[in-house]
Amino acid sequence: MVVGMGLLLPPFFGTVPAIDYASAGHLAAHEMMHAFDIANRRLDDNYVERDWWTPVSKIEYEKRVLCIRNSLEEELGEVDDVTDSEMMADFIGLSGLYDAYLKAKQVPDVSLELRGIPGVTSDQLFFIAFCYKWCSNLRASQRYPDFNARCNMPLMNMQQFSEAFNCSATARMNPPDKCAFW
Repeated sequence: MVVGMGLLLPPFFGTVPAIDYASAGHLAAHEMMHAFDIANRRLDDNYVERDWWTPVSKIEYEKRVLCIRNSLEEELGEVDDVTDSEMMADFIGLSGLYDAYLKAKQVPDVSLELRGIPGVTSDQLFFIAFCYKWCSNLRASQRYPDFNARCNMPLMNMQQFSEAFNCSATARMNPPDKCAFW
C-alpha cells in the first residue's frame, strides 16, 4: 500500500482521534481487509490458494458475507465482484476500526473535541469523517462503487451509528436487521 504524503496531513490526519481513525485509519483498515474479501480469503501467508479455514470459520464467514451482500443488493441492486470486494473491505474495516477508536478515546489527555463544531460529539465526528472522504463532484467510476453507497451502507449496519445520531427505529439509516462481521 502506498500512501501519498497529502493523506498524512489535516484534515485527513493529525487533528483528533475521531478524524484520524475514520479517515487515514480507515484507508489502512480497508486495504488490510481486502485479505478477507471473496477473492483473497483463500490465500495463505505465502499467497498460495488453499482452503486453510476451519469448517466452522468457513460457515460463519459465508453467513456473515451473505448478510452483507444481501444488504448491498437490497440497496444497490445486482452487485458485481469489484463492488462486492470494495464494499466488503469498507464494511469490515470500519466495524473493526470503530472498536480501536473507542479504545483510543479512553487514553487520558487525548483531545476528542474539534473546535468550531459545537454540539457534535466525538462519536458523531468519527462517522462524519468516515463519510467526508467520499465527498466528490466526480461521478463514481465504473471500477468502484457509488460514493454515497460507500458512506451509507457500512453505517446503516452499525448500531453505534444509530446510537450516536439517535436515529429513530424507522429511519432509513437504522434498518431493523443489521449485519456484523466481527
